Amino acid sequence: MEPLQATAPHERIEVMDALRGFALLGVFCVNMLTFAQPMELHFLRPLAQHPSPWTFAILLCLAQGKFYSLFSFLFGLGFAVQLERLRGGGEDGPRRYRRRLAVLLGLGLLHGVLVWSGDILFMYGLIGFALSRFVDRSDRVLRIWILALVGLLVGVGLVWGFSALRAAHASPASAVQAATAQVADSEARIRASLLAYSQGPFPVLFRQRLHDLFENYAITFGVSPHILACFLLGLLTARLGFLSPDERHLHALKRVAAWGLGLGLPLNLAYTLALVRGPLGPANPRGVIALSFYVPAAILLCLGYAASLALALRRPAGAWLGALAWPGRMALTCYLAHSAVFTLVFNAYGLGLYGRVGLRPALLMALGLWLALIPLCRAWLSRFRMGPVEWVWRSLTYGNLQRFRA
Repeated sequence: MEPLQATAPHERIEVMDALRGFALLGVFCVNMLTFAQPMELHFLRPLAQHPSPWTFAILLCLAQGKFYSLFSFLFGLGFAVQLERLRGGGEDGPRRYRRRLAVLLGLGLLHGVLVWSGDILFMYGLIGFALSRFVDRSDRVLRIWILALVGLLVGVGLVWGFSALRAAHASPASAVQAATAQVADSEARIRASLLAYSQGPFPVLFRQRLHDLFENYAITFGVSPHILACFLLGLLTARLGFLSPDERHLHALKRVAAWGLGLGLPLNLAYTLALVRGPLGPANPRGVIALSFYVPAAILLCLGYAASLALALRRPAGAWLGALAWPGRMALTCYLAHSAVFTLVFNAYGLGLYGRVGLRPALLMALGLWLALIPLCRAWLSRFRMGPVEWVWRSLTYGNLQRFRA
């Protein structure tokens, strides 16, 4: 029996690769909130007091939370496609996929410890083990779980928000004290980050990175129902065949695009406007209530983006969007590359620009790197079958060195 090989280039699904390439742009832009400055700096004051209020508001409304939702959706979609292929080759799909997840856990942990504290790969691998439990569940069960997971986060947010609102009405003085303490805590975090990442020395920077990494994983685990719901949506979409070239699904795609954009945009706008009063918490309990709808809003807009791009790729006028598939085929390599590039630009052991670059120029840097990666990835894939990190990941998953040259 020949060693099992990863998906060949001609077997890939272009729309999935193009969606990954598109998602990379959103991820690059949103991550600049952390690469260039302390994240707390953007949420410390009311929205109108932000140095770039309109830019920040657009980023919140159209990007934050939407693109990791899209990547999570594609993760579930890819899971279904790979399982089908593995089973077609006589492999135990879930077992092989768990090995793939174990490798992703290791890559994510190395990325978080050695490069950037904003890593999400480790948590994708961890939550992916939960996804593997749904392999043989019916479509009905998947729908129930998706609704339950989203409903759980909405319910928790509403309880938290109304409790904060009730406490503020019951004791305004206590609410003011709590809000002051919240701001003081954020300011302390900002000072620690600025000192560590902009000045170092490296041992101080490394300790701060580990501290931030632990907090990042804790927060991501807290929103794991959101990620798992998107995984399951991807799995369900693959079963229903919505992203296949079959014309039977064209009407369904149009409906998803219309509902996703039609509901997602106003819901995300409402969340963004909730920050007008200041950071979410004791000083802004109504904002916490609005935050309750952040998860369904992000998922709806994510699906609207995915369906709209899938529809555009079907039309001759949208053929140019196929170029997004080049970085999409190397999404893991591109993701790690953006971490390496921007930590070198902003951290003390590189150019040391942390805290010195505003949001607008930082976003231009993110856009510039994304645009540069499109021809670079195309040139790479003209010589090689996959990105270098994808080659390592798949070689460890399949237990043999994968074919690398094109």
